[in-house]
Amino acid sequence: MVSQLASVEVASQATNVKRKRRRKRMDEFEIDWIPEDTGAPYEADECFNDVPAHTIDKICKAKFGHTNWARMGQMTPTDLVGNPCEFDYTNGVIYFKNKTFI
Repeated sequence: MVSQLASVEVASQATNVKRKRRRKRMDEFEIDWIPEDTGAPYEADECFNDVPAHTIDKICKAKFGHTNWARMGQMTPTDLVGNPCEFDYTNGVIYFKNKTFI
């Protein structure tokens, strides 16, 4: 019985001890604001190289076996939904992986 009282006293003393809390320091980060889609026409045409269509046809034919591609300024994000594609940001071209446009 005495050992139980001693353990109760030790337990009550242990709960009354205040612990020092360390404040976690948060790292600063920057948030890039992306505006909402305002619709076509997009201004992406100015940023890209002007590659002739027959050259893009050859590249698309070599990669995917067809010539289904589009310029980035001509397509909206909603047009790309359901159409798997590969982006060429340096030339401003979208290569579609399927032969037909869905």
